[in-house]
Amino acid sequence: MENRRPRIAYLAPNALQDRTSGAAISLLTMLRALSGVDWQTHSLSAAVFDRPPPARSLAEVVAGWGLPLRGNLKGTRAPVWRGTVEGVDHMVVHLGKTQRMQMSPLEEALFLQLARRWLAQVKPDVVLTMGGLVLDAALQREARRQGAAVVFYLANGSYNNRETFAEIDQVITNSGVTAQMYAQRLGIEARNVGVYVDTSRFIAVRSEPRYITFINPVAEKGVTLFLRLVAMARTRAPDLRFLVVESRGTLAAAIERLKLDPALTEHVTVVPRSDDMREVYAQTRALLCPSFWFEAAGRVLVEAIANGIPVVATNRGGIPETLAGGGTLLPVPTACMRDHWHMPTEEEAQHWWDALNALHCDSQHYEAMSAQAREAARHHDLSVKARALDRLLRQTIERRRAIRQAA
Repeated sequence: MENRRPRIAYLAPNALQDRTSGAAISLLTMLRALSGVDWQTHSLSAAVFDRPPPARSLAEVVAGWGLPLRGNLKGTRAPVWRGTVEGVDHMVVHLGKTQRMQMSPLEEALFLQLARRWLAQVKPDVVLTMGGLVLDAALQREARRQGAAVVFYLANGSYNNRETFAEIDQVITNSGVTAQMYAQRLGIEARNVGVYVDTSRFIAVRSEPRYITFINPVAEKGVTLFLRLVAMARTRAPDLRFLVVESRGTLAAAIERLKLDPALTEHVTVVPRSDDMREVYAQTRALLCPSFWFEAAGRVLVEAIANGIPVVATNRGGIPETLAGGGTLLPVPTACMRDHWHMPTEEEAQHWWDALNALHCDSQHYEAMSAQAREAARHHDLSVKARALDRLLRQTIERRRAIRQAA
C-alpha cells in the first residue's frame, strides 16, 4: 500500500444506497465506519434495487442520496451520478433495468467494462462485494486481476454452491451462526464481523409508546403467529394495540390467504415501510419477531434495543446473538416451522402471549427489560467493530500480496 491510506471499494450492480436492502445498508454503514479509521472508501454500482422505485422517480431517489448527475456513460445514454457523501466516493450508473434479475446481457457487459476502467483508476486494495450471479463472478475475477483482495459479504442462508466463492479472499458474515452454517454446508472459513448499524440514525423520542410492533407481515416472518396473538388479545387484553409495518407483504393479503375475518384487526394499525423508522420506534412499546425461517441476524433488532425497546423473538438463527440479551427468546411452534402458513392454536402461542402480556401489564418488568435492551445495544458499538474490521482487512491484503508474490 506504499505510504498511503488503504483503499476499499464496494463493487456490485446492486445499489449501495438501496434503502430497501438490509445488506446494502450494512455495507454502506461499513464503508462509512472505515472512512473514520483512515480508509479511503469508494463504491461503483448500478441503479439496481431490491424493490425498485417508480421509473419516474429514479432521478429524485438518487438525488436524495446526495449525488449530482454527471452526464451520461461514454457512448451511451446511461446517466451517471457521482459524488462524495459522508466520506465515501460514490459512482452510480443507470443502465436500464432497476432489478438485478432483469439486467440484459448488454447491460451486464457495459457494467463490466465500466468496472474495468474504474478499478484501474481507483486502484483499491480491497474490493467489497456480494452476489452470486455470472456478472458478480466476472467482477470478482477482474478485481483480483487488477491486484485487489476480494471480500464477500455473506448475510443470508441462500448460497449452496462453493464455486460462488472461488475468487474470494475473505468471506465475512453478520453473525457467528451464519459463519458456522456455511462452514458446515460448504466448508467455507468465514469471519463474523457482526451487524453494522449506525444506531444514532434510529434513536427516537419515546414519550408514551403504546404498540406491539410487527414488521413485514409475510409467512416466513411469522404473520400467522402474530395474527393468533392479535386474536387472543381481543378477549384477553382488549386495550392492547398492535402496529404492522408492511414491506414485502401486506397484512390484508395474509388475512385473505388465511380466510380470516378482517374485523380481527380492528386494533391493528397498518403503516407502509419507511426509510426513517424513528417514527415507528417512537410509538413502539415492544417489538415482535417470531420468524419461522433462518435469520442470519437482523438490523431492526439492533435499532430496537438501541431505543430501549424490549424484543420478543424466536430463539433460532442469528437472532439470539444479535439481541445479546436484549429481549425474550422463545421457540416457534413446530408446525409453523414445517408449514409457514400454519395458524397456531392458542396453546401453541401461549408462551408468546405470556411474554407480550407481561410487557403490557407489568410496568416494573417492562422498565427492567427496557434497561436490559439498552445495555445489550452496547455490544454493537460501531467504532469497536470498525477497528476490528480494519485489522482483518489489512491481514487480508497481506495474504493476497503474499500469494501474488509467490505466483
